[in-house]
Amino acid sequence: MESRIIYHIDKFVAFLLGKENENDPEQRIYNKLLRLEGDELKSWINENLKKYIIFSGYYDFQWLEGINNPTRFEIWYTIYSLKKNSNLMHYVEIYDRSDPGYTCELQEIISKLHNYQPIKRNYHEDLDWRLHIMTDYMEMFIMTMSSEDLKSYIMNQVDPIEIR
Repeated sequence: MESRIIYHIDKFVAFLLGKENENDPEQRIYNKLLRLEGDELKSWINENLKKYIIFSGYYDFQWLEGINNPTRFEIWYTIYSLKKNSNLMHYVEIYDRSDPGYTCELQEIISKLHNYQPIKRNYHEDLDWRLHIMTDYMEMFIMTMSSEDLKSYIMNQVDPIEIR
């Protein structure tokens, strides 16, 4: 289950910073990421890019490289998972209750999230708990990366290297 959630984070990051994002078809954000290094990279990633990806505090800085319409993971996932030829999994596939380890793995993910979150969300009382687990996991996944690790991760998602 955790690997399936990460798969969707990978796909979202590739979309958000890749050529298919209609809000940034010139890939201005991605190209800036490629140019920056050192302290300038660290500052820009921590103050802007991480917030842009997870859609947190976005309105604090309004514009990122001229992009004023960020894409929320929740909206992206909902729209693209319903498309016929989508490479995204539906909830039933991500949260596969037929898997014998389902309950343990779900509890491990929730435990990781609760260890990360200052205010713990009660997923068991949440109607959209599956989507909230995915978005909260994405926040934890992105926010805990160093700037260099996040840059490498993004480069691997946007321009994957083919192994031959």
